[in-house]
Amino acid sequence: AQAEAQAEAQAEAQAADANETPSEATEHDSFVPEPFDESPAQLSEAEFEALVRSRPAVVVNFFAPWCFWSAKLTPAWIAVARRLNKRAYSQSIAFIQIDCTKEPAKGLCQHQSVHAYPSVRSYRGSIHAFEPYEYGRDENVIWLHLVKLAAEAVVARLQQLPPEEREPYGLQISHISEDLMKAMERREQGLDEDWTDDALSTEEEVAEDRELLEQMNSAAASIFAAKGEHG
Repeated sequence: AQAEAQAEAQAEAQAADANETPSEATEHDSFVPEPFDESPAQLSEAEFEALVRSRPAVVVNFFAPWCFWSAKLTPAWIAVARRLNKRAYSQSIAFIQIDCTKEPAKGLCQHQSVHAYPSVRSYRGSIHAFEPYEYGRDENVIWLHLVKLAAEAVVARLQQLPPEEREPYGLQISHISEDLMKAMERREQGLDEDWTDDALSTEEEVAEDRELLEQMNSAAASIFAAKGEHG
């Protein structure tokens, strides 16, 4: 039954890709997504560390194929990964699965002290520290938290860069802002409710989203200002 559900979800996603509207397609004029690959990333510890060091944020689902809860999360995880793949900020945010039962990833999981499946974590710049994901595991809830993480991580990266190096992030900022506004609108409508203990209320969530949007606007302004100075 799980296999059938995954197959149905994949077919729906492929149909959505085929029916993408022209307005959505033109959005990618300056960004060409890589072909989407839903297979797990088989990384050694050295390769994983290189990835974490190269991206503002890396979100990982450490899983085991035999685990019921891992299998239950997989369709939503792949759906979120597919959505991210279409956005320019996929160049900054890695969203991957790692199968802990296969080498070389098996050794990586052991070194990362992964003892339960699935273990979802976000890393920012170092493999020696991570933030566990402790929110809901529905697709839209995961997407909301991913977009918020992207906002925080990309703004933090921009703050580390001199003004003349910020321009390539312009489209990323635009896509994050669009996705954050859409997610915020859904929360204001009472959608994508997260019932986990650590979840914010709708009012708190929207307030936090508005603050992130202000940071996005400031980041965009800094890029335009730099472009004007060096254009």
